[in-house]
Amino acid sequence: MKNLLLMLICLVLSGLQANAGTDPIKAEYYYFTSKAHHTVQFDEFPGNNGEARQSLWSAENSLTFHMARIYMLKFSYNYSDRVELGIGPAFQNWKNEDGSFIGRANAYTLLLSCRYYFWNKFHVEPDFWPAWNRFEFFIDNNTYIGLELWVE
Repeated sequence: MKNLLLMLICLVLSGLQANAGTDPIKAEYYYFTSKAHHTVQFDEFPGNNGEARQSLWSAENSLTFHMARIYMLKFSYNYSDRVELGIGPAFQNWKNEDGSFIGRANAYTLLLSCRYYFWNKFHVEPDFWPAWNRFEFFIDNNTYIGLELWVE
């Protein structure tokens, strides 16, 4: 139900933005590997000679990560026609009560990504999440502190 509500909000916002006509912000929604991301790209603005040109920057957050208590905001830069570089802060506060990692993460994270476009919108995007984590292990009630790297 939460996902349906979020999608409805996104569609309404997209409709409002589409009706604005000259609004320089473009919203893009895409889904893969059960993640929903919302990207806002600062689309067109006047250039030096009066012609419209596309911004090189965009901002992205996840619509579903917050359900797992992962909060992120990524800023992307269009390095070239085929490459976007991304960087941003994230905080992981997920909790696992079954499996081998029984505990809670408290990880301050730097999000790094490189999106490479092969053809049209088809792309590959490895994400690197280096983190400083204070992991609370529920079995022995100790807190383990250290660096870790998540790759997605």
